[in-house]
Amino acid sequence: SRTTAQAASAALGSVAATNGGFFTIDAPAVTYAGGVDTGLSVQNGVVESLANGDRAAAVFASQNRVSIQNVSSAAVLQAPGGASARVLGVNRLPGVAEDCGVAGFAPTDEPRQNTVCTGANDLVVFTPQFGAPLPPAPSSGPALQAVVDAKGEVVSAGAPGGTLPAGDWAVQAIGTDEAWLASHAKAGTRLSVSERLRTRQGQQLRLNPATTATSAGPLLLQNGRPAIDAAAEGVFDPRDLNDYTFSAYRHARTMIGVDRRGRILLATVDGIPGVSEGMTLTEEAAFMRSLGAVDAMNLDGGGSTQFASFGQVLDDPSSSPLRPVGDTVEAVPNP
Repeated sequence: SRTTAQAASAALGSVAATNGGFFTIDAPAVTYAGGVDTGLSVQNGVVESLANGDRAAAVFASQNRVSIQNVSSAAVLQAPGGASARVLGVNRLPGVAEDCGVAGFAPTDEPRQNTVCTGANDLVVFTPQFGAPLPPAPSSGPALQAVVDAKGEVVSAGAPGGTLPAGDWAVQAIGTDEAWLASHAKAGTRLSVSERLRTRQGQQLRLNPATTATSAGPLLLQNGRPAIDAAAEGVFDPRDLNDYTFSAYRHARTMIGVDRRGRILLATVDGIPGVSEGMTLTEEAAFMRSLGAVDAMNLDGGGSTQFASFGQVLDDPSSSPLRPVGDTVEAVPNP
């Protein structure tokens, strides 16, 4: 589901609320997975969407601590007898990846902002939190869905679609992955999913019930120095020099950073033609550094940029009405 930072702030009584990471907003994926992050999302220690390559992520290890760094993910579906298959997606439309970044998909398996990539072979897990009706089978090609209960036991296998019972999860396979799932997801069989998150330096990130994460990009600062790699994080394509508006042009921006004392910094910059200029990625990095940030990243921006406090909008968003977003970052007072 999607909501605005204003509505979330009002419901939670938060002192500060901004929009969060990139999320599914374009057809055809939005029909079945609208609002799901197009990069890493972790809620209460559960991976709700996989990382997009190793784009920047803000990882909250506890209520008042955040690390900002490039994070990649890997997930495996395990069956009895040591059989396993790579999971390519969590909570997204099989065969379709907004912002790309999925192995084997075309036209690229690298992150690519505002681009929809597709693939004929896919294995996607749907968590209990997904909630919405599951995507139906594609119009062509083999497809199979297995529904698994909270104990990890397959309770049904058949055509994709329907709604998950509370606490259950599901896996859908298309193309060549359908044959693997068909042979390992018989009723009564036990399945499990294991995920692994790693930083660009290879450090494994441990998940616990307090862990949450949101992802966008690119990284702006690391260890107090500019660290922008717009090409690697897919917000600039050096093969298309006529299209670099996201990186080099000024837009409304949302940023998150952390200073040397570990304090979390949230900032938005408006960008409305004729009213406010916005910032480039380079200007964002300089701005966050001026606020004392040593690590910082760019969150979703443009029409998503919004800053609220106790349910009141403080900035001048470019979207009217206010755009509902996939997730928000909230600073909530202790009880």
